[in-house]
Amino acid sequence: EISQLFGEIICIWCVSVWTALGSPQSINLVEMGPGNGTLMADMLRAAVQFPDFKKALTVHMVELSPALQ
Repeated sequence: EISQLFGEIICIWCVSVWTALGSPQSINLVEMGPGNGTLMADMLRAAVQFPDFKKALTVHMVELSPALQ
């Protein structure tokens, strides 16, 4: 497992890019191979601090492993 801080930092980077793009009303956040979803959970927990960003998010988690789907 990766530290919770890693997911929070990725979230802040995503907010930065989203802002640089002009804060579009919708944005897709896609995680490939999320496993048990820990990284996405950490990112979404941090996203609460940025309500406009969180509102714009559509989350997609793509897992090919039948055991983890």
